[in-house]
Amino acid sequence: MKKTILLLLAALAFCVSSRAQESVSQDVRSKRPVFLGVNGAVSAPIGLVENRGGLVFGTGLKAGLDFAYPISDNFAMGAYLNLGGGPAFSLGMNHQAGISPGPFLDVKAGLLMLAGDLRNRPYIIGIAPFTGIGICGKKASDHLLPYLPAEVRFGRVLSDNLYITGNLNIGVSGLVLMFEPGISIGYNFGHRLKK
Repeated sequence: MKKTILLLLAALAFCVSSRAQESVSQDVRSKRPVFLGVNGAVSAPIGLVENRGGLVFGTGLKAGLDFAYPISDNFAMGAYLNLGGGPAFSLGMNHQAGISPGPFLDVKAGLLMLAGDLRNRPYIIGIAPFTGIGICGKKASDHLLPYLPAEVRFGRVLSDNLYITGNLNIGVSGLVLMFEPGISIGYNFGHRLKK
């Protein structure tokens, strides 16, 4: 009888201790920060018109939304969306290439990841694999030069509020090959959210 009571007490103590550990781990999980930010970017698109000897370049201003949900203490995953544009200009053999100034516009959506200690300046990695549409200049016949954008972003959270990323966008189409380096600075509202 005494052995049975001791076994029941040991089983009860084990259950209570495992429940306490489970509640502590849930508290830790609930304190993982959600990343939700808005950003502004400056870029310099350069388009090479294939087989025509023309060059299109421009300046771009963009705005974006970034979101990542914590999966563990060291990794968060989500998505981002950015859009913007600006003027585009042409250089090179414009008459032979048939290139005239036109707009530069694009919109992209991609995968966003945070890696490293999510509470202490994690790294930001973003990839947009041809999930969007862009325009960089136009032909003299008023046909726009569209491209499919692919983007890679890499940066870091600087504080609870600020983050920065460097961006490289490459666009491909039958008429134009476009390169667009840029930099974005954002503000993170995620630490204010309660999960």
